[in-house]
Parts: sequence; structure tokens; C-alpha cells
Amino acid sequence: MKMQLISSFAALALAVPATAQVVTLDVDQDYMSSGFFFGPDFLRGQEDNSTRATNRATSNPVFGVNGETAYFSFDFDPSAFSGPVQSAVFRSTTVAPGFGLPEASVGDPAVISLHSLTADPLATVDLADASTVFAFRDAQITTSSIVATESITSLGLVEFDVTGLINTWIADAGATFDFTIGSSALLDQTEAAVAFVNSSFTGLLPTDVAPQLVITVPEPATASLVAVAGLIGLRRRR
Repeated sequence: MKMQLISSFAALALAVPATAQVVTLDVDQDYMSSGFFFGPDFLRGQEDNSTRATNRATSNPVFGVNGETAYFSFDFDPSAFSGPVQSAVFRSTTVAPGFGLPEASVGDPAVISLHSLTADPLATVDLADASTVFAFRDAQITTSSIVATESITSLGLVEFDVTGLINTWIADAGATFDFTIGSSALLDQTEAAVAFVNSSFTGLLPTDVAPQLVITVPEPATASLVAVAGLIGLRRRR
């Protein structure tokens, strides 16, 4: 009778569908660097009530000058997670980059990459010294720091799978990596540009999705059911 009860409970546990919790984390600060900027501020867009509508990621160089890099900083707390997440997506609305920069299309896609960073740009560079801004970018925005790449063929909402990066952030707990994501067109073989809407822009539209992380976390109950099923299997083998 005892074994029959255990077997029934195992079937019930395994039959319950796995559920998950979705956590949306809005960007804390988003901003960009550009070879077209003049002093005194060579990182722009992070200020409250910004007049900057977008933060762009472009090829480097673009139009013969230093390319543009968009950065996205998050108020991320690794201790809020008990273990690896199920999935994580970085997403944002993109719009036309303007200034004569190429617009992503099916015929001319923009290959855009996201990068993990080991330092916070705002805390590392001298905002009034362009050489420190570009030195930071050259050291941090490399092929080895790429965590996700998408070929963007149209404007609108774009998404990047950053599950691996978020799980690294959780495991690392801030020891090595900063909770800031960089962007580039480093892998694009042509001149490419993508403009992410700026979260602090005063003219942000209600339909715009400012940069954010959408993280799917397994429910604790799911883990418990798996553990129970494992114990039942162990008892059966005995």
C-alpha cells in the first residue's frame, strides 16, 4: 500500500506542468559614445529628461570617424536569484538611426552584437576626455566579449538571447563583470547602424519599449517537484 501511494504521488508530481516566473528589469541608465561628439561630455543620453532620442551602435569606423557604441546599465542584484535562470532576453525598440547612417533592411541587414563588460563606463572614463572613452571601448568591445548577435532586418522591437550572460552575472556576483551591456556592429562587414530608443528621452512614445531584460525564472515549486520525483526514483531503485 505504501509503495502504491508513493507511485501515485510520483505520477501526480510529474504530471504537474512546470511553471515559471517572468521578471522584467528596465534599464537603469542607457547612453552612447560617438566620434561625432565634441566636449565636454563624450558619453551622452544618461541624464534625466534627456533630449537624446536614441543611443546608436554602428560600425567602427563609420564615415571615417570613431564608431558609436550604446551602453545599457542595469540595477541587477545577483542575490535575488537562487540559481540559474531559465531564459533571459534583452529587448528594445529600434528606430531609424538618422544622420545619413544606413537603415537595417532585408537587403542590407545590420549585424549587431551585445558585449559583456568588466567595468562601468560612467565610473571608469573621463567624460570630458574622448581618448579615455574610446580606449575603454577598444578594450571592452571585442570579439571575445560578444554574448549575443542578431542580424537585424527591420526597425521595431529587437530581441537578443542573453541567458548565458545573466547566468554568468548570477554566478559571478559582480566579482568580474559589471552589470552593463555594450553594443556594436563589430561583426558587420559593411557600414551598419542601429538606434535603440533612449529610456530617459522626454519624447518617448507609449508604444516604445525602452531597453529592458526579460528574465524567466523557474518557480521554486518546479524544483521541488523535480526533487520529489528524484527521491521517488531513488527509493524505487532500492
